[in-house]
Amino acid sequence: MLSYQATNGYVEFTATGFVPAEEAAATFRAIRDDTTVPEGLSWLMDLRQYDQASMTPDDMPARVSRMVTVLGPKLGPYWALVIDTQVEHFVYGRLLQSLVQELDTTVMLFREASEAREWLEAMTTRRAHG
Repeated sequence: MLSYQATNGYVEFTATGFVPAEEAAATFRAIRDDTTVPEGLSWLMDLRQYDQASMTPDDMPARVSRMVTVLGPKLGPYWALVIDTQVEHFVYGRLLQSLVQELDTTVMLFREASEAREWLEAMTTRRAHG
């Protein structure tokens, strides 16, 4: 299951359980079309309960490319990934970091959502004053 809400200058996106590619694409289209989600917001992606069997490392480049294509300007420059201690989650986080390098996007990995929120708030404040 995927859920999202725009709050405090970022999109909070949560993945729980097994998420097929079709469900992910439908959620990204809903975010793209949601007028309450402004363009250019940073993203907090909580993946601690995500079933990594939903996507193989080989599937990931195409799925990330599809996400970027569908969401377009809704994706901001800072993404905070909240992951658990599973090695697979860390591997997926690092892979995502490498896949979006050319997008001028900064992706950071966190164990706690509170740390991710603090980082996003600091980056958003810095960007507004920088």
